This record gives sequence, structure tokens and C-alpha cells, in this order.
Amino acid sequence: MNCTWVGCTREGTKEMRDKHGVVWATLCPEHEKEHLDSIDKAVLDPEQQNIAKMVGIWIKCQGGAERAAKRMRNG
Repeated sequence: MNCTWVGCTREGTKEMRDKHGVVWATLCPEHEKEHLDSIDKAVLDPEQQNIAKMVGIWIKCQGGAERAAKRMRNG
């Protein structure tokens, strides 16, 4: 399976799951790192906190805004 990040064609190797165990993204190692780094910065480092960037990355992980919205409507 390809990485679900918008425009990425690499192999997705890491499933991201919600609190119910449902897969909401499958990321390549590079995008998994970018996603996790954004969370670390937003949560652990108030000096670098950028919630808008973290949410933007979360949306990219899901394949874009349209796919994220569809997932949330159907969730």
C-alpha cells in the first residue's frame, strides 16, 4: 500500500490508528517521522508550538482535506 500522505508514492509501512483501533493513515518512514515530530513540538516544546502546522500535517497524513472530512463524517 502506498503512503496516504498527499502526493506521496512511497510504500506505507506504518499504520496510524485512532483510539478505536481503526487505521486512519498508512505512512512511509519519512512522513511518519514528520507527523510524530509535529506532535512532539506541539505538545512537548512550548517554544516551537505550532498547532496549525500540526493539524495541517495530520490532514496531509490522511490524504488531504477532502479525505479527512469524509473520514470524520463517516466515523
